[in-house]
Amino acid sequence: MRRFKGLIAAVVVAVAVPATQAIAAGDEIVDLAINGLPLLSPDQTGPILTDADGAVIHAAASTLYRFANADGSQELTLTVHPGAVRYSVSVASVRYRRDALARPVLAGQPDAFVSRKGIRLGMARDEVESLIGEPDEVIGDTAVYELVGESSILRRFSMPIYRATYAYEDDRLIGFRFGFPYP
Repeated sequence: MRRFKGLIAAVVVAVAVPATQAIAAGDEIVDLAINGLPLLSPDQTGPILTDADGAVIHAAASTLYRFANADGSQELTLTVHPGAVRYSVSVASVRYRRDALARPVLAGQPDAFVSRKGIRLGMARDEVESLIGEPDEVIGDTAVYELVGESSILRRFSMPIYRATYAYEDDRLIGFRFGFPYP
């Protein structure tokens, strides 16, 4: 678990940090978008979760929205926590599909779900770690990253914790989840 105190430089959601701006220690683990959809940005995620009339679509449950990639081999689950701003996605989760249930294809019909940092299913463990560093904890075949305490990212979104997990099989990424867990 990474804990930080003091002033930390800000990172802008879904936009690369300029080379002249330092990324604060620990913030390098933070991934805040999937296929260009930023977390905690209801103005950008709302349109994919509703139709032209504003009616909710694609809801697997009251707070879960599931989508498939173009060939149906991957599933993206977007989580909106109870009590959160409407359509404000707090957690993104990607995995290979395990079921034959129909899922709507995400707008743009992506071939794969890719995080802002370039993480996608099938990557080797060392490729993932080269992008976000060593995990805070490894539980079986799952790497866990956490950001807790003073951080520009946590302050910006008024969140107490950021958590990301990456599941591997034979050192290949088979699923990942990142975002702000329900407090």
